[in-house]
Amino acid sequence: MKKETGIWIDHRNAVVVLQEHAMHPHAEVLMQVKHIASEADAHPRFGGNAANVTEEDIRDRKYANQLNKYYDEVIKALQDYSDVYVFGPGEAKLELVKRLEHHKQAERVVGVEAADKLTEAQVVARVHKFFSKEILK
Repeated sequence: MKKETGIWIDHRNAVVVLQEHAMHPHAEVLMQVKHIASEADAHPRFGGNAANVTEEDIRDRKYANQLNKYYDEVIKALQDYSDVYVFGPGEAKLELVKRLEHHKQAERVVGVEAADKLTEAQVVARVHKFFSKEILK
């Protein structure tokens, strides 16, 4: 049984598609979709006032810690899955890959791509298409 997961992610939420199937192209695919919301506050933007540097550093650290907690929750959801495909807009997908590296799990990543905002159905279809190509290799 092959266990694969695709994750559409941004800083606010992640759509995790978990799928399991036998190793041939026409096998039945068991699929589950999970939504994980980030509790990270919007990243603060500051002007150039040097007096706010300490406060800005504290807020940046808090934001980074909130994101790391979010990424760890996403990683926990895909714990038993060997192949991980990550996609989404912005930097969150790359930050998640770095977090996987931090946990010594980067070898599980089989693809990273940019993608705009997608519906759940579009995310599921993209994950299925990505791994269907992998089976045919």
